[in-house]
Amino acid sequence: MELNRMTVEQLKKAGYVERNGEWHKACGAAPRAEPQPVVRDEPVAALAREAGHASRVRVCVVSFRARLCDPDNLCPKYFIDCLRYAGLIADDAPDYITLEVRQVRCRRHEQRTEILIA
Repeated sequence: MELNRMTVEQLKKAGYVERNGEWHKACGAAPRAEPQPVVRDEPVAALAREAGHASRVRVCVVSFRARLCDPDNLCPKYFIDCLRYAGLIADDAPDYITLEVRQVRCRRHEQRTEILIA
């Protein structure tokens, strides 16, 4: 009985690797995918920001926590940037918002973060 001969390309495609001149099954390892760059033509929510809000708004970030943390550890930057990207505030510069950050003690199952825009 004659063995079915495979080309090098067919072996590689079937998941075999060459080690020291011998072909071995790659133990189920899938070939690695090449990462594709993210292509964006414009920033997220650019049109909403251009329309914007003309007046200064008050943004209050309230953190309800079981264990209160140091005031300098309450960092609202992530929330403010999300509001800006979503077009809910025009900009995060001091000319556009008044920022207020506070924390309230609560039970563990009631922990949350509230963001108030007025």
